[in-house]
Amino acid sequence: MDTGNFILDVVDNTYQAMTRAVDGLTPEELAFQPGKESNSIGFILWHQTRAEDHMVQGMIRQVPQLWESENWCEKLGFPKGTTDDGWGYTAGQVGAFRVPDLKSLLQYAEVVHAQTVKYIQELTPEGYDEAIKSPMGEMTVGKILALLVGEITLHTGQIAYLRGLQRGLDK
Repeated sequence: MDTGNFILDVVDNTYQAMTRAVDGLTPEELAFQPGKESNSIGFILWHQTRAEDHMVQGMIRQVPQLWESENWCEKLGFPKGTTDDGWGYTAGQVGAFRVPDLKSLLQYAEVVHAQTVKYIQELTPEGYDEAIKSPMGEMTVGKILALLVGEITLHTGQIAYLRGLQRGLDK
């Protein structure tokens, strides 16, 4: 299996696991925090999708994020021009986070996922070694995609755990 197919499999499997884990959640379950300084499923899903959008559109492709270009910021109830993605949030910010509705969060996740898949499918083997100037310094496309794989698998596991904590995965 080549690198592109491996990354596509991980990205697709993680996306499917995330959608299964949030299926049927109520607004209360989506916003549930096991502790006052803990992330909710809704926050994690929003942050995970923002991170993917930021890494693929903003960092790698260096085009406007779908958050901006397709107006997801306002569709999810954030003030126009908000660029937040949840990185580095304090406990107070996490506690004050207003979770958007699940349907809208999943729509945003779906369009971001589709763009990620399209980009990876079009990426040549040499493209993984392309150096990108990013907010985190110069990195290769492959390194950024490796960070993305870690980010989405970590957060999907957190989402599944929180759902299981509340009602089990199959309920």
